Amino acid sequence: MSDNAAQRSAAIASFNPYTMMEFYRPAVMAMTDLNEKFCSNVLSMNSEWANFVNRRLKQDVAFSEQLLGCKSIGEMYSLYADFMHGAFDAYHKEFSQMAQIGSEATNEVMHVLQHSMETGARTGKASAKSRH
Repeated sequence: MSDNAAQRSAAIASFNPYTMMEFYRPAVMAMTDLNEKFCSNVLSMNSEWANFVNRRLKQDVAFSEQLLGCKSIGEMYSLYADFMHGAFDAYHKEFSQMAQIGSEATNEVMHVLQHSMETGARTGKASAKSRH
C-alpha cells in the first residue's frame, strides 16, 4: 500500500461523526431557534393583518350602506369625510402596529443570533481545550 493510500485509510478510520455533529450543533440549534422565531413572527403579522382587513371590510360595507341612505350631497360629503378620516386613522394605527411587531421580531432574531454566537464561541473554546 502506498503512503497516500495509507494516509487516506488512516483518515477514514479516524473520522468520528460525533465530533462533526458537535462541531455543527451550535449552528443547527441557532437555525432551529431562528426558524421558530421567524414562523412565530410571520404568523403574528399575518394574523394581525387578516384581522385588520376583516375590520376594514366590515367598515367599508357599513359605509356603502350608510351612503345609500344619504338624502343630500352635503350629507354624502360629510359621510365621505368621516369615512376617509377614520380609514386614514385606522391604516396609520395598523401600520404602526405592524412596525412594532416587526421591531419585536428583529429584536428576537438578534437575541437568538447573539446567544448562538456566544454558545458557539464557548463550544469552540471547549473543543480546542479538549484537543490539546
